[in-house]
Amino acid sequence: MRKLALPVGESGFFALLLQAIYRNMANPQERRIRTIDGWRGVAILLVLADHALHDTRFNTQPWANLGCRGVDVFFVISGYIITLRFLVEREKTTTLSLGNFYFRRAFRILPLVFAYLTTICTLSLFLNLVDFHQSELWGSLFFYRNYEQAVHPLGVYTTHFWSLSIEEHFYLLWPALLLFWGNRRALWFSATAAAACGMWRLYDCTHPDSALGRLLPGSTPALRMLRTDARFDGLLLGCALAILLSRPEVRGFIHRNFPKETTLIAAILVLINLQTTHNWPTLSTYCLVCLMLAATLVVQEGLAHQFLNSRFMVWLGTISYSVYVWQQLFLLRPEHSASPLGILGTFPVNVICVLMVSSASFYWLERPCIALGKRLSTRMGNPSTASIVH
Repeated sequence: MRKLALPVGESGFFALLLQAIYRNMANPQERRIRTIDGWRGVAILLVLADHALHDTRFNTQPWANLGCRGVDVFFVISGYIITLRFLVEREKTTTLSLGNFYFRRAFRILPLVFAYLTTICTLSLFLNLVDFHQSELWGSLFFYRNYEQAVHPLGVYTTHFWSLSIEEHFYLLWPALLLFWGNRRALWFSATAAAACGMWRLYDCTHPDSALGRLLPGSTPALRMLRTDARFDGLLLGCALAILLSRPEVRGFIHRNFPKETTLIAAILVLINLQTTHNWPTLSTYCLVCLMLAATLVVQEGLAHQFLNSRFMVWLGTISYSVYVWQQLFLLRPEHSASPLGILGTFPVNVICVLMVSSASFYWLERPCIALGKRLSTRMGNPSTASIVH
């Protein structure tokens, strides 16, 4: 393998960072599903385009307003990956270790949360962040930021924690259900609950003055959709997809009958669907995302599969959690206010800053903490048997 040739005189932080990025792109981590990382790359690109172009002349373009749909892709992927991990573990050991899961999940999620919130608090001592309130910290730390945002839509630098809160709520519920239920009942429940969630979201957003609606937070449909009870369907459909794809007959059917460009056809249908639903989250959109995910995971041919498995997309997907957390600081600012970061908060410099800070965060904080969690889990007698690393 050729070594990365750095320009003469380049050293220190940037040299180390470039070497880390190059090693990861040239030697992708084992036991990761490259196609899943590629889809994560697509999801974070949608978020970046939405936020980075918010104050440019492109902000009226439909493709520049798909950040929330990128989050929907993350939801489906999260449901799929978590369920897949447990299915693999149960197949090998006939049981599931919830303690092991939550212990390692804490080392996966919390260090970056602490680092970001500490950075925001430190910056607030020296810069006028305008729209930063210390009350946001508790909602972000204890993952109820989505409900707090639905009640008081303030705090631009931590609003993205709404989606992390929903995922953490999901992690508290789904693994326990999967532990006590077999695959058949879990599949039935996930599909039924997803349909119920989608119908509830539609009713709740169109009937906010109902007896129940008046008791729930959210003065607008956009705010009401931030609640966990209104956004579980994407995660649950990802769970259902993992259970379905664990069956050889389902994978065989997809491989025999899905054209290799199924993903591109489904992507066109997603865009048409978003036009007719005014870019709101819907069951139909989540189902189409599941269809695209299934096609690329099973068929493994076609232009979409090649794009998702390209080095850049896999790398971007690998660091997507860090990118999602840090991008808010550089890409967004309070309404009618200049960025407190000056030129670092202006396009396209802000995008470069996001990628640099996120890369450093991933290689020197996120990945070491994940490895530490694995080692400590093994020492405590909770060795992981799952072969999927995500």
